[in-house]
Amino acid sequence: MADFRGKVALVTGVGRVGQIGHAVARGLGRAGAKLLLADVNAVGLADRVKEFAGEGIAAKASAGDLTQPEAARAAAAAAQSHFGGLDVVINVAGGFFSYGPFTEVKPETLDREIAVNFKTAFFMCQAAVPALLARGGGVIVNFASIAVVRSLMHMAAYSAAKSAVAGLTRALAREYRDADIRVNAVAPATVRTADNVAQLNDPQAPLVELDEVVNTVLFLASDEASAITGQIVPVTGKAAHWTGDRHWARAVRLRRGAALSRFQAGRGGNGDRGPRRRSPRRADSRGLERCRRRPPDRRSSRPRLPAPRCRREFRSHHGAPGSRRRHAAKLG
Repeated sequence: MADFRGKVALVTGVGRVGQIGHAVARGLGRAGAKLLLADVNAVGLADRVKEFAGEGIAAKASAGDLTQPEAARAAAAAAQSHFGGLDVVINVAGGFFSYGPFTEVKPETLDREIAVNFKTAFFMCQAAVPALLARGGGVIVNFASIAVVRSLMHMAAYSAAKSAVAGLTRALAREYRDADIRVNAVAPATVRTADNVAQLNDPQAPLVELDEVVNTVLFLASDEASAITGQIVPVTGKAAHWTGDRHWARAVRLRRGAALSRFQAGRGGNGDRGPRRRSPRRADSRGLERCRRRPPDRRSSRPRLPAPRCRREFRSHHGAPGSRRRHAAKLG
């Protein structure tokens, strides 16, 4: 297990029990770190400080809207005033606010996605870097999303905001490489949090366990990962081949209380890819109407070869490869 004794860690998005920020902060505290907890929820932060104090974890709170640079600077200053410095920053604060067709994303929705998911990380990093430099280096772990690694349906605004977090991570890793500040990001798939379980309402959905996310974050923040920087690390668990698009659609529908019927209408049993379409038959001047290519293999972009029967018909009609050249040579 990673050892964080003697280190100070600032964790954002810690106001609610059962969420990622709460789990990451508790993991760092149990590993010996002193905690500065930052969140917009002042009441929740006070409860977390009492909770951690009951476990023997030293924790202080800094409440404020982290989409504003003043709140981020106040959190970094609080870590220095309470604990004498800052060694680790974990930017968990974020949210998911939009699901639907790209053309229906409203400007205010886009602004909210960017503010909560990107600006919080940007301003917190900006405020924390001077404190990390004063300690001779440190670690930043941002939270991106699996949407950065693979495309997901109807999540354009969310994917754009999290992609900005990934870009910020790589840029800071390069800029502060020689200052011994490592910057990485985790890209988890849907995590088994209290909110996600309630919204998905599907016990069969393969979700990433909270412990899997916590262990990955603690590893990246520890000295054991001293050679790793500028990386976006997917955390998928059993959800490695599951996007969850349909489950997210149901979750957002339940949360908003309105059916997403317009863009779901007419969908067959083919998930979010729409109704299946049969491949058109090949019809060319040689009369090979029955020689139809099979549908492309879904596991590969390379289409399958024509069926053997089609190849036999082609050879009987046109002759084996090279036969025309040999026949021309005999005539000559």
